Amino acid sequence: MSWVSPSARPPTTSARTPDSWCGRPGISTEEPAEELGLSPGCRPAGTAARLARPRPDGQVERPGPAARGRHQGRGETVVAADVQVRASAAETLMTFGGYLDAPAQAFGETLMPGRYPLVVRRRGAHQGIRQCPRGSVGRPKPLPWKAPVTTKDSPAPAGQFEYLALASLHLHRSATTAQLQALVAPDTDISIVRRRLRKLHKQGLIDFTDISEPRNAHLYYLTEAGRALAAKIPEVGDRTSPQQNFDAIGVRLLLPHTQAVLRTHLAFLADARERDDSYGPLDWTPEVSHRWSDRKADEVRADALLRYTARRAGGRAHFRAMVEVDRATYGSERLTTKLTAYARFYELTPTPVGRRGTIEAAQAAEPVYKDFYPRFPRLLFVLDHDSRTRMLHRIEDLQIAAADNLRVANMLKEVKAGAALLEDLVATEDNPAARPSAPVWTSLNDPDRPTCSWMDL
Repeated sequence: MSWVSPSARPPTTSARTPDSWCGRPGISTEEPAEELGLSPGCRPAGTAARLARPRPDGQVERPGPAARGRHQGRGETVVAADVQVRASAAETLMTFGGYLDAPAQAFGETLMPGRYPLVVRRRGAHQGIRQCPRGSVGRPKPLPWKAPVTTKDSPAPAGQFEYLALASLHLHRSATTAQLQALVAPDTDISIVRRRLRKLHKQGLIDFTDISEPRNAHLYYLTEAGRALAAKIPEVGDRTSPQQNFDAIGVRLLLPHTQAVLRTHLAFLADARERDDSYGPLDWTPEVSHRWSDRKADEVRADALLRYTARRAGGRAHFRAMVEVDRATYGSERLTTKLTAYARFYELTPTPVGRRGTIEAAQAAEPVYKDFYPRFPRLLFVLDHDSRTRMLHRIEDLQIAAADNLRVANMLKEVKAGAALLEDLVATEDNPAARPSAPVWTSLNDPDRPTCSWMDL
């Protein structure tokens, strides 16, 4: 096909021309390029698509029932079973589709390449060419293309699997197929999840490595292109993401701790869905840190920050919690120092310049944490180890540190804190009743208090 300008070939208004594309059975009609909405500077040349063949006596031969076949009575024009006519019609429509593949301004609307309702199927005696309804001559209705809107106020693609999958991998560093299903699409069949992940892998946005536990599972992580794209997602673009590892070796090196933190998040997520609470896959932010000087010791870094809205007897309640996941890879003393770091951050209060040392300055200053949280978040310690006895001993060590350290004791007068075992939070076949809202949390504020839900600490 070639393209010629109207100056080389003036538009015609004849009722029978070789450029007709739509009409009644047996009648070939045409509208000028300007009336069709095509750009006056370009129009297809030599694209004849006759819907009926003239006879020597000047009459028009209409397609019979054998030509219409199964399309009879549907109110659509059907091309006769003639090889040349079918090829010409297909050529016409393919040329028109080629026009849409150019910068597409047609019929006064912006079109994207390929988004057009006219379809040509190259099989069978009859071509499934959708044309105008019988008895009318008009313009094909294009499908206007709208760019997906992604704003903080209305994240349109937020319900799409790919959108949440990239955001989740951006936050959690890595996840298996089953974990991505639980995060993003718990009601979707696993085969559909695998197909969508293969699509993201084919697009170069994610990669995977095989791990032995679960058996022969794929562990997915973002590629460099995937990280660049995920960083633009509004829900996670303004968050501090975990330190990324660009290859499978780095992902596997940090896998045990990453998996423990992610399993904790999935436990809260499954519990919230069952309770019909407001808590989604992006309401868990891993590795949140606050530093108040250049010294490394002057920093508090939580494994995750949880934002949770629950339905309570007195109405809706908002919860925030700093989550620490302990795998017993170091001694109890180092674990208890995290309580001290939180206590220092809790009492940190800047003094205005020029008013240092005065009682008025101390009373007027606001704690630093209020720049980030209206109330200091709860402290939740989740312990994960094969030995249940060892984990219970570490909870006792946390209670001792909370009682002996004056800073920690002062903080715990206002801040709720508790500890639980990960195996008591994740539901399994052996323990289907396990969940975060169950009474499995040991209070660090009051050692004599019975175990309770994390919301009742």
